[in-house]
Amino acid sequence: MSWDSRTWTIRGDSTDTVRLLGYESSYDNTGDGEASTFFEPFRLNGQQTVDGVVYNVYDLWDARVLIEEGVTVVYSKRDLGKTVAGENSAPDFWYKWSTVNENQTDAYTVQDSWDQDGDTITYSIDPSSPDAALFNIDSATGELTFKVAPDFLEASIYPA
Repeated sequence: MSWDSRTWTIRGDSTDTVRLLGYESSYDNTGDGEASTFFEPFRLNGQQTVDGVVYNVYDLWDARVLIEEGVTVVYSKRDLGKTVAGENSAPDFWYKWSTVNENQTDAYTVQDSWDQDGDTITYSIDPSSPDAALFNIDSATGELTFKVAPDFLEASIYPA
């Protein structure tokens, strides 16, 4: 394996455990001389089958680790002991935009969301938003849909 490929493959079974340590650094982000610690864990990014073997895929920036399904993997910020008492990191969301087609109810499906602490993410719409009444959201998947398909010829019916 060369570093250029940046993909590692680990085989094993239910008796094996792998710890993915992520990336940690310290820096002075306020200029007051006090170092803050930053920790970026790997994130579970689905599964991939290679030569008939199913692997769970873990990504961190441009590095990818394929770990055979069944192997216990310790990778979340909380599981690695990197959380601070009382701290709850906000979840991360990638692919934050989407094109919406007229006359269809499909609006957006959340992709690649994850929580560094390993918490379950629950999705909702802020009811105080002026557009909240136009949408439904699946609290488990984050799938956002229009209650009524948008018709841009009737734009006056949408809040300004």
